[in-house]
Amino acid sequence: MISTGSCQLLHRLNHRPFRKRDGSRASVFESFDRPALKPLAQQNFDMSQWSRARVNIDYHVAFDANLYSVPYNLIHEVVEIRSTPTTVEILHKGTRVASTCVAAAGGRPSPTMSIRPKSHQAHLE
Repeated sequence: MISTGSCQLLHRLNHRPFRKRDGSRASVFESFDRPALKPLAQQNFDMSQWSRARVNIDYHVAFDANLYSVPYNLIHEVVEIRSTPTTVEILHKGTRVASTCVAAAGGRPSPTMSIRPKSHQAHLE
């Protein structure tokens, strides 16, 4: 927290005239910086973590001690993983191929049957 004395010193520093040119820090801010300011974004910035992984033969990628399902046609392909505190997105060549909530149970695959080929689905049934 800034004390009253510090606030007065800051005000004096910002309004003290420059030695080698006209104006002060405050006048430069008012004429140059303030017009360029934009309002803050309405939504919060969402921190994300990026990584790469190769799709396993079982249609899953391992990320952060969890397994996430991807379409079967991406077996052995390298995908990018974007993780936020609530969501995991898997992208292949810039296109999102899967999106899910962050897994709560570590190490178990996410249950998605639609990513498997029809023959594999029939075998599991």
